[in-house]
Amino acid sequence: MRAQDMSLFEIASSFNCSTVEPPFRTNGVIRAGLRRECVRSWPSAKMELWCCRSRWLYTLRASSLRRREREKERDRSDPLHQRECKRKLIAVRERLSVGGGEKARTPRIKSHDDSSEIMRTKSRVFENLRRDRPQVMDKVIPVAGDVTLPDFGISPEDLKLLCDSVSIVFNSAATVRFDEDLRTAVELNVKGPQRLMNICHQMKRLEALVHVSTAYNNLDKESIEEVIYPTPITPRKLLEIVDCLDEDMLTSITSKLVGKCPNTYAYTKAIAEQLLREEHGDIPLAIVRPSTVTAALFEPMPGWIDNINGPTGIIAGVGKGFLRVVRSSPDLVGDMIPVEFPIHLMLAVAWYTATHKSNEVKVYNCSTGDQNPLSWGEFRTIAFDAWMEKPGGDILWYPSISFISSEWNYTIAAYIFHYIPAYIIDFLARLLGKQPKLVRFYNKADRAMACLNFYTIRQWRFISDNAIRLLDKMSAQDREIFYFDVRQINWRQYITNYVAGTKKYILKDNTPVEEAKIIIKRFYWLQKATQAILLLVVFFVGLRLFTWIFGGALQAT
Repeated sequence: MRAQDMSLFEIASSFNCSTVEPPFRTNGVIRAGLRRECVRSWPSAKMELWCCRSRWLYTLRASSLRRREREKERDRSDPLHQRECKRKLIAVRERLSVGGGEKARTPRIKSHDDSSEIMRTKSRVFENLRRDRPQVMDKVIPVAGDVTLPDFGISPEDLKLLCDSVSIVFNSAATVRFDEDLRTAVELNVKGPQRLMNICHQMKRLEALVHVSTAYNNLDKESIEEVIYPTPITPRKLLEIVDCLDEDMLTSITSKLVGKCPNTYAYTKAIAEQLLREEHGDIPLAIVRPSTVTAALFEPMPGWIDNINGPTGIIAGVGKGFLRVVRSSPDLVGDMIPVEFPIHLMLAVAWYTATHKSNEVKVYNCSTGDQNPLSWGEFRTIAFDAWMEKPGGDILWYPSISFISSEWNYTIAAYIFHYIPAYIIDFLARLLGKQPKLVRFYNKADRAMACLNFYTIRQWRFISDNAIRLLDKMSAQDREIFYFDVRQINWRQYITNYVAGTKKYILKDNTPVEEAKIIIKRFYWLQKATQAILLLVVFFVGLRLFTWIFGGALQAT
């Protein structure tokens, strides 16, 4: 049977293994697995490159450029494979059935540090695998590499192995910091894909390259179609400018280069799409653009999340009683996508791209706002109900949240509800000989929220028709396994699990529900008492002012 006549599940089954899923990175979330089982999660400073063939799966993660610069002098004299292993290429090879038995795997490629051991013992993502398929971790092989180096610094032997064996490439390597300096953003988000494309052109069996971009580029438009938009400057011209200017000069012209883009992240992601379209040649290329990636719907566990970025930070801050005002409007649509949806879409896109080859670069927006919108107001209501149903025990104050779109009103509210209480509590902490923390916390939170304000006070329509059309081309079995139909998301159920996952995986709050409800009830009455006292203070101050202003006039008459 030809590959074109086979479904995604049939192709995966022919490999004598469960379907291999690539990882996905955004806001620090990386996920990889065998069919519905998750294999790995890494911190947000890492970047990954996934390359997989039928029986091989490779993934590369690189330390952030800033860390690399700090370590450059120390590493300069050391061979790549001798370094303390901060950057890994992970390879997975499936066992092959031969005559009813199993052919032995290729020996493990040695590395300074065994990432499979870390995955085997530390990550919550592997709980199901450790329980149901403990032997699966033996398939992970670490190999040294660095995405900021030519050919990723991969040894000639490993590079030959990749070029001879790989047929599918998933590229999700990027920095996702909104406030990244332009040089670093270009190095990782533009030059990284360019280096990858150079390697891909050497691959003899390459069938498809799937590049992960972001829905949040080209935001000068209200409606973002599934096309690659032209950029104000060509990728090659930008690379020339970045390479020839010193740091001070580049910083001074960054705002002019970025133009209408909100930050260097969105800018370099748009440039990378243009570069890949220009340089892909005869390589079948597709681009997947996720919106805001949030907690898992079902896989690896409902509500699973491993970072505090975006809506997760809002849920955590509100639940703890720290965050009381956010700059947004309850009527705006907050476009969120469960983490496994882009992963499943990437797999389906790779299958379709490899079996229906075309010179056209197809773009797939992976978002919910167009097909199943959720407003910030609805998000707030459902999340607050979920917190009240199963509250946390370790809280600063009774949870509440207000969305304020006006910058002036938000600034006033932030001082009233955040900074004034923080200064009072820090002052009392100093009197008691304790370390003041709240003001510093709010300063840090404000800097983080400032990067998000551009997104939370606006909304866009991300057209996502290509993903829906792709679903129609998949078999019923494939659609069930590799689900990414956003129209099927039940937002109340999802956000309830999202809140529970934030409490469990981010806040590490295991307070029994009944005990937590007693605690939150006390804070409720404490809040009411405080409000009553403040009202009395305002009343008496107002009365005294009234008496002082009008009392003399009344006595004179």
